[in-house]
Amino acid sequence: MDKVFEKTRELAMAIMESEAYRAMHEAEQTAMRNPMASSLMGDYLEAKGEVEAILQENDPDPAKLKALSEKMESCQEQLNMLDEVVALSQAREAFSQLISQVNQLLRFIITGQMEDASCSGSCDSCAGCH
Repeated sequence: MDKVFEKTRELAMAIMESEAYRAMHEAEQTAMRNPMASSLMGDYLEAKGEVEAILQENDPDPAKLKALSEKMESCQEQLNMLDEVVALSQAREAFSQLISQVNQLLRFIITGQMEDASCSGSCDSCAGCH
């Protein structure tokens, strides 16, 4: 079992040395240096925390939830208009694709089976397995 964890650490280090990871990390730093992005992200996370707290209450206030949801949407829309945030989203997508490819390769090596290309691996967007 120690060998598995050792090789996992090696894989993690190789991933962290990849262009996709470095580009994502750099894009995160660039986005967070943008005062507008930093402020909007703080507002978004604050509203999200408030929503989570309200949802824990016995009788959540629908008006508060709606207002906070609208605030989160507004923050997200504004964030998506910032070049640094767009670049970050693209870098995160490229990194996610790398991780997906690594997972597919591991699955193939272990099971001999390739994942169905139409399956994203996320059941959220799925109409059901076949």
